[in-house]
Amino acid sequence: MDKGCSLYDVPFLEYGEHWMKYGALAKPVMQSGSFFEVVQSNITYGQLYGNLWQIENGRIFQIGGLFLFGMIAGRLSLFKNIPHSISLWKKITLWSALLFIPLNVARMVYLDIAQGNKALLMPLDIAIPSICNFLFMGLLVGCFILLWYDKGNGYRFQRLFIPFGKMSLTNYITQSIIGITLFYGFGFNLYKSTGATACLFIAIIIFVVLLAASNLWLKKHRQGPLEWIWKKLTWIDFKNKKYDE
Repeated sequence: MDKGCSLYDVPFLEYGEHWMKYGALAKPVMQSGSFFEVVQSNITYGQLYGNLWQIENGRIFQIGGLFLFGMIAGRLSLFKNIPHSISLWKKITLWSALLFIPLNVARMVYLDIAQGNKALLMPLDIAIPSICNFLFMGLLVGCFILLWYDKGNGYRFQRLFIPFGKMSLTNYITQSIIGITLFYGFGFNLYKSTGATACLFIAIIIFVVLLAASNLWLKKHRQGPLEWIWKKLTWIDFKNKKYDE
């Protein structure tokens, strides 16, 4: 690990690139640092790296917006009263597909349009991919819901994912721990030897293992362990400690 690198070694960067200087400090630690060095990095300039990236790339506003969309969808019962909202989901799926195509084409050509004009390129580089990703998400969610309710209680392949979704927080944290162990320098250091294809197969294996574990857990409990903790922290009630509430 290069311990000679410091914040003062990185030249001044313009707006939209401030996260890069903290990323330059965090990268060697993630690659070859010990566990405690990674923890120290994550709670110091690692936080600046991640949070500045979110601010300068518009992600922080996307997160807030998605929370609002989720809240509105919940209040309108869009995932609960599907027979009454099926026409809306058809419109969401159709318009997501129709708008995604021209914006995705624009995503591929705006670099040539901007022609090195940074004042124009930076907002385009934030806005167009963000909108494309949101539309693609709408397309995927819409297709999944329309497929599910075309069959009433969903196709068998869709119902297989229910246990994984019920334990989404537990599975998210667990797969993060597994990924860190596999790829970080203090673990198996696989980032040096695995490409996109190998990582895809590793992800599939992790998913299958966690799906099987979720099925086993939910045979005895109504929710995952971290979901139970999250629920208790939300309602500040530790009187009843049973998992199957």
